[in-house]
Amino acid sequence: FFFDNLLPLSILTGLERDKTLFPTFSAAVGASMRQEVEHLIEYEMYENTFVAAGIKLNPAKRERLLELNDRITGLEYRSMNNMKMAEREFLAGRRGVDGVAWEIAPDPVFRRFVPGEAQAPTGVPAFLVATSLPVDQYIVQHPDYVLQRSPEAGLINPDNLHVLVNHLKCGAFEIPFERKERFGTEDTPGVLSYLDEQGILHEAGGRYHWSAQSFPAEGMSLRTATTDNVVIIDQTDGRHHVIGEVDRFGAPLILHEQAIYLHESKQFQVERLDWENAKAYVREVKVEYYTQAGESVRIRVLDEFAEQTTPHFGRAHGEVLVSAIATIYKKLTLFTHENIGWGKIHIPEQELQTTSFWLSLPERATAGWPKERVEIGLAGLGNLLHGLAPLLLMCAPHDLGLAVEVRSPHTELPTIYLFDMTPGGIGFSERLFRSTDALLERAREHLDSCGCGTGCPSCVGPAHALGNDVREAVADLLRQSRG
Repeated sequence: FFFDNLLPLSILTGLERDKTLFPTFSAAVGASMRQEVEHLIEYEMYENTFVAAGIKLNPAKRERLLELNDRITGLEYRSMNNMKMAEREFLAGRRGVDGVAWEIAPDPVFRRFVPGEAQAPTGVPAFLVATSLPVDQYIVQHPDYVLQRSPEAGLINPDNLHVLVNHLKCGAFEIPFERKERFGTEDTPGVLSYLDEQGILHEAGGRYHWSAQSFPAEGMSLRTATTDNVVIIDQTDGRHHVIGEVDRFGAPLILHEQAIYLHESKQFQVERLDWENAKAYVREVKVEYYTQAGESVRIRVLDEFAEQTTPHFGRAHGEVLVSAIATIYKKLTLFTHENIGWGKIHIPEQELQTTSFWLSLPERATAGWPKERVEIGLAGLGNLLHGLAPLLLMCAPHDLGLAVEVRSPHTELPTIYLFDMTPGGIGFSERLFRSTDALLERAREHLDSCGCGTGCPSCVGPAHALGNDVREAVADLLRQSRG
């Protein structure tokens, strides 16, 4: 069974079991599961008691799981906190664990069977709850990507100065650095001298000692290369406490004033954004809409690291300066996504120096096309590649930025940029440059298998927003990229 948790709840009850895939899975069990999944998602959306599909429950709801387990013979649900234990019991074939519920997390670090650890029992079901994101739907259409191989491909760029400087700080805090030592880059002495000039380290006798008063690890982030974040402060019922933080470059899109910010299944409205002091003040609300911000992005190529041109497309990667400014936001209703209002965003333009991969199309690919078709075809192809790129990078979709230019100042051709949202980049652009053929092939497979007729959020983007010709235009571009 594959459920899309973005579908209206009424649709869940109409889902049918595939008798070819699950011949021994009774209709009664399937009907019971559909009823329970609908009930669980209702709780997630309206009572905020737990996250469905995980399934993460507060203690008061654990008894319901026991009851559910009795009703659905042969299945056992575990809380997400104990999922690893449940996986290992399942893999080892221990009695009482005949199936697991999977979910696709915001980043594709999938809860999966680990080849070689143990032999999974045969003839048991696994359940995946997928969203309408292209990366989720690709896994639904190609389960072998998870079941038959390891998707892991973690990337890090140790010579990223933002990362390197913080590591040198932490290293010097533990043991003084010798002047002749090297750490990640041949310019280690230059970085150490810079830290000495800033008063963070102190050189004595050819060794660099920690001299700052603060603890260096406090200034490091495990999520990004910098600590320049916007703090989110909940002021519901007069209380003021921090509930999260967002990197400053991405904050204008989700923390602009009047934005609906989601945190632990709760809705918060941004009442005030203090941009200079990097603080967003929010208040808990219950509304029937969400907000979606638009932005204008410009790309300036600073340095081209590698380039390759074929008769069908050109590809390159290098260092870029991204300039982005949030423009307007829309209020869209839940489920139907109708536009019920909009507003302007007043936040200064942001700049990000990072690395990017770009794909350019030859002029003959769009020869004879009206300008509008070129625009929507390029936008749709950009959406598709951006949605599937995390499969090759083991990252979340929001770790990559997207910019589309009908005529790029750098290539003078229609160009799609996929840039690293981490300052300085951590290796995404080089990996995409080396994996362009695989990315395009997966894009063709996914577009061919998508059941929509004209375009949807699971592939090239919604046709009602881009145009009814978007899917056909993207398909033409992909065919020409193959030759």
